[in-house]
Amino acid sequence: MFSKPTEFRDRLEQQIGDWGLPTSLAAEFAQHLTPVTYEKDSILFLRGSPAEFLFCIVSGFAKVYLPHNSGARTLVAIARSGDVLGIVDGLDTGTQRYQVFEAHALTKCSIGLISREHVAKLLRSLDSGTIIHLLEHINTTWSRKFAWYAALMGLSFRQRLQMVFEDLRDRVGVADRRGTLLLPALTHEDLAEMIGSSRPMVSRLISEMVEDGFLVPCGKRHYVIRTGSVPFQSSRASDDTKQKETAFPRCEGFAYLTR
Repeated sequence: MFSKPTEFRDRLEQQIGDWGLPTSLAAEFAQHLTPVTYEKDSILFLRGSPAEFLFCIVSGFAKVYLPHNSGARTLVAIARSGDVLGIVDGLDTGTQRYQVFEAHALTKCSIGLISREHVAKLLRSLDSGTIIHLLEHINTTWSRKFAWYAALMGLSFRQRLQMVFEDLRDRVGVADRRGTLLLPALTHEDLAEMIGSSRPMVSRLISEMVEDGFLVPCGKRHYVIRTGSVPFQSSRASDDTKQKETAFPRCEGFAYLTR
């Protein structure tokens, strides 16, 4: 149960309000969460596991992956406090719903579990007009996510990485005297899995971004995006980058409610 005001409650109330739902729903939702703690690097859920519960991040950060049959995977999102994981599911040959993504704790995470059955019960208490309004907002959210990934796949790796950094800045950044500090500690491998490139390519691109003044390294895994940094225009964003690297994998089921 999470009844006291927290960052999670604040974001939950804001989201519910943005979707035109009664804010009282946030309190009822939070009161029915079962608290679970996941240590850093532990698995929250795997692809194919039963999708019976939603995982609400109360504190900490988590990584959301889409595994591929080849053994590779796409890092779909860095989830933060207030995000709800486990929304995206598939349906097997029967009626069993399963997780499409998998989630790992990037830091120690406090998670609130709530069953889909109880969420459905809460939604049944709403009138039809409110439900229609909610569906419109969910459709807009999914459409925005679709457009974001469609735009990403048409860019060079340098442009993809900058787009990812800018998204992280808006979602998980805090003000710093040099610009915006990205809170999660991200490896070059993490960033490579977000843009569909190799780790050496990301290392090279980050070196270029530091040289161009877009990034300031802050330790081994933290970055500051400079205030007023301009989009990359240099001819170094070579067209042959696309030819040397494999294409960004198509992300089926990417309609993920984290942005």
